[in-house]
Amino acid sequence: MKKKVVALLGTLDSKGAEYAFLKKQIEAQGVDTLVIDAGVLADPRFKPDVPAAEVAKDYENILRLNGADIEIHVEYAEFLEQSGALLG
Repeated sequence: MKKKVVALLGTLDSKGAEYAFLKKQIEAQGVDTLVIDAGVLADPRFKPDVPAAEVAKDYENILRLNGADIEIHVEYAEFLEQSGALLG
């Protein structure tokens, strides 16, 4: 059985401190995280597992939307789940 992973998908250029805090708190409970950056306005405040460029490669229009369209974020998380990167 694969270990469960909590996906943290957000804009690390503007909310990096908040996501770093969440990551630390979740991992302190013994749960792995997968940090996915959807920020396009500046460099992330810490290194994500999935950089914004990779997200944009899969969904080119995320750049046009400045990472603000939640439907694209949900679709990307579903894509990761289907590919086996996430468990539910």
